[in-house]
Amino acid sequence: MQKYNEFLLSIIIIVKNEEQRIRHCLESILLQFNEKCMELILVDGNSTDKTVDIIKELVHKNNHIQLIECKESGYSYQRNIGMNNAQGRFILYISGDTMVSKGMLSKYMKYIKEDTCDIIQGTILNIDNNRRFGKLMKAIYPIFYKDVTKNAAQEFSTVNVCIRRELLQKYPFDEKLNSMEDKEWMVRTGLKEGIIRFNRCYKACVYHLVHENMKEYCKKIYKESVALEIIDKKYRDKYNTNFFNWIKYSNVIVFLCFIMLGLLIGFKDVYLLFLIVAILLFSKQVYILLYYFDEKDYNIIFGIIISVYLDVVFYGYVVGKIKRKYLERKK
Repeated sequence: MQKYNEFLLSIIIIVKNEEQRIRHCLESILLQFNEKCMELILVDGNSTDKTVDIIKELVHKNNHIQLIECKESGYSYQRNIGMNNAQGRFILYISGDTMVSKGMLSKYMKYIKEDTCDIIQGTILNIDNNRRFGKLMKAIYPIFYKDVTKNAAQEFSTVNVCIRRELLQKYPFDEKLNSMEDKEWMVRTGLKEGIIRFNRCYKACVYHLVHENMKEYCKKIYKESVALEIIDKKYRDKYNTNFFNWIKYSNVIVFLCFIMLGLLIGFKDVYLLFLIVAILLFSKQVYILLYYFDEKDYNIIFGIIISVYLDVVFYGYVVGKIKRKYLERKK
């Protein structure tokens, strides 16, 4: 086994413009930090607010904290930078907009010392920012992230996960992806490595603050939809990632049904067409609910919101793709 310095665990936090949250994140970690076997690395992605100043203030008080300042940002890029500068046997990735729960690090250390896992996935508990949108997203998250494909890739999230360092060295994150890079990494690594010793530590919790507003979240949705299609095209024959395409096909079917009925009854009867479209869309929404949310322990209102959300992802992607194709031809 490759020998490292005395560190068993390297905690890596990637940040960008987290001035309102990074202090709480670091203070929650430092309360249970053990400098004899742990190191703490922060990778800043060219923040334009006071994030770096706050980190430097804490670095001055705690000389075992390392700050790496990058001239560019990116989830994969920053995580790879952190990993390449780490010396621990395991890498614990935590997001800068979270706070760790009491005793979380000791729970990971137990697994690391037993040396029986390659990946230990922790739990993410969402808390809201006392705003209407934040409260809505807090309620929606648990429904949206219900098990659909029933595999480790869906559960895998770099918001709170501990990974063996050799695995990350062998398979770094794909820096070409702007989103969903953690899902792609798990799929790719699993396909190449075969069986990975994956364990779920439900008691290793971080509290994630839902701080985005509607505009920021729409941008996030668009990035995820673009990345998801790239992942789907790359792995559709090898892995169950046909999530995005199912939504695409269902929308195409609704559109074709609308055209066919319009031709049959004529497009002049606007009210009848409106009724038909409403019935088609409602039927599709119900089918999505039955297809993805076969369990009965969720609130139907939030379930409908989620199905509408999936459509927003799809149509947002289509509009963006048309725009990209138009700009390519214009060049």
